Amino acid sequence: MRFPSFQVRILPVWCVHTLYSKLLFLSHSSGSLGYKDSIRHFLASSSEVSQIAVQPGSVKDLSQIMRVLSRHPTVRFAVKGGGHGMAPGLSSTTEIHISMTHFSKIYYNAQTELVEIGSGCLWEQVYTKLAPTGRNIVGGASADGVGVGGWLLGGGYSLKSNRHGLGIDNVVEIEIVTPDGCLRTVNRDNNQADLFHALRGGGNNFGIVTKFVLKTFAQNTAYGSYFVISGGRQEEFKNALVDFVDTEERQEACVVAAFRHELVKGKVDYTISIYCVFDAEKPKKKRNIPFQGLARLQESGESWKADPAGWQLGRTSLSISDGSLKHESGCANKHASRLGTPQLQKNGSPQQHRDGRFACLMISRYTKPLLDKMAEEAEKAASHLKTHRGLSVIIDAWPVHPGIFDNSPPGAAFPHKRGEPSGPMLAYFRWERDVDDEFWLTELKDTLDRIRVVARDLGLTPRKPAYYNNLSLETVPAHKIYRDNMGWLKRVKKDYDPTDVMGRCGGHKIPLPHAKDGSDDDSD
Repeated sequence: MRFPSFQVRILPVWCVHTLYSKLLFLSHSSGSLGYKDSIRHFLASSSEVSQIAVQPGSVKDLSQIMRVLSRHPTVRFAVKGGGHGMAPGLSSTTEIHISMTHFSKIYYNAQTELVEIGSGCLWEQVYTKLAPTGRNIVGGASADGVGVGGWLLGGGYSLKSNRHGLGIDNVVEIEIVTPDGCLRTVNRDNNQADLFHALRGGGNNFGIVTKFVLKTFAQNTAYGSYFVISGGRQEEFKNALVDFVDTEERQEACVVAAFRHELVKGKVDYTISIYCVFDAEKPKKKRNIPFQGLARLQESGESWKADPAGWQLGRTSLSISDGSLKHESGCANKHASRLGTPQLQKNGSPQQHRDGRFACLMISRYTKPLLDKMAEEAEKAASHLKTHRGLSVIIDAWPVHPGIFDNSPPGAAFPHKRGEPSGPMLAYFRWERDVDDEFWLTELKDTLDRIRVVARDLGLTPRKPAYYNNLSLETVPAHKIYRDNMGWLKRVKKDYDPTDVMGRCGGHKIPLPHAKDGSDDDSD
């Protein structure tokens, strides 16, 4: 399968001049710090050189931008929150780039116990703001500069999801500027409830979101650990993880582990990372302490401690001047990130000067045969690291509780319902140069295809799963994410974006009702 190549389309000079004159008050000149911050992404392969970069400072600014874009139907654009989109074109463009960095206000209401969060915020900022209140949210699981907007609009799997569902299950209200330039505040109870539900996992298909209102929960002291073991102990690890899946019934317990192959000084280093979080205090009785099988894998000197995710302390020290990311204590998944992040841009995602992609399968349960296949395929893909300028091959195991969706409100764009648990099995490949893009993208897809066959034979993934927007390759069409919800989502699209303005920005696009969407395709 060939992956699309992204060609730079140069706007006509008259068009650039017209757009620039209309957006001059918001634009950053090429090469300026504001311009660089606007277009920079987590991976260099996700960044593109835009002809115009704007940072709207208010809803009024954003409304004007949307009206300008609506009047120029051939112009493409992109909307960036944290910049964690993994492919060119998802939140990047060669034409008009809109950075939401100024939509960064966070307000907690102690009376309602709700928090208002600007769509340009990073999850680090949210955790830091909420920590003194003793409250927390179902938010991003990583400290890699993950943005609030993209994470929530894609669905939002969290370290707290086993107890509280997805991020979109905890959204109370959303503020959005639709393509006609109108500011709308939508919730499940007003006359625009259809748009509210469409935004619960529907991506950037209906306008540009400016603010979310989320439920909060009391945050007590959690318990857990992050540690890494040699890949030579993979059999011990797989048995311990299966034991956790089979015996742990408490929804407070969460494990995110990964088979990691990384090229270090010309040699492939194989390790397994294990991150355990129990979203409650450590039980006093020894027999009730979670993760005991996994804990036995630890080397001496590694510790289990309170607040492993840093939710209570919520303090981060982000050093901008030297480009490093330092953690004094606390923020979600603070532990040297399972993805790895060297640099941090101001008010945005860290950027690695490398290429890479996320991709995923949807898994209901992890068993020993499935873990065997995952480890085998990770090793097989890693055998190409030296010959094709690869950097790392990482395949995650993130088990979800059978009751993960038991309290999920119905009606969301992203299909998930009671009694049908599933979560993304992440594959993350990185490589050095774009000349190897096609090789590694094909290798990534083929790796997942082979794991999928085993998972399906074992009954651990459905024939036609709803793929997770935030971790899907750019080649995954929208109908494979939204499945049976495509019909009503198209109708909502027609009501709020009848000329398909949002179809000109990146992402997994929901078409208008008359457009073919490929949903009659019988492939999974």
